[in-house]
Amino acid sequence: IRSGLLAPVHSSATDDTRGRFLWRFFLIITGISLHLFYQMKQQASVRRTYIKEMVVARRTLVHLR
Repeated sequence: IRSGLLAPVHSSATDDTRGRFLWRFFLIITGISLHLFYQMKQQASVRRTYIKEMVVARRTLVHLR
């Protein structure tokens, strides 16, 4: 690999603005990925199980009062 290709990658180590930009970029990509995963998970049968669990939890809380 030519050193010209490595210079932009390693410049984030010395330049805070580039490092922050990359950090925010990766956080945004990770956040979008987690959001999409959450949406897909909600569409699965896990949602029905979650609703049943919430009903049981609510009934338990009502009986504890």
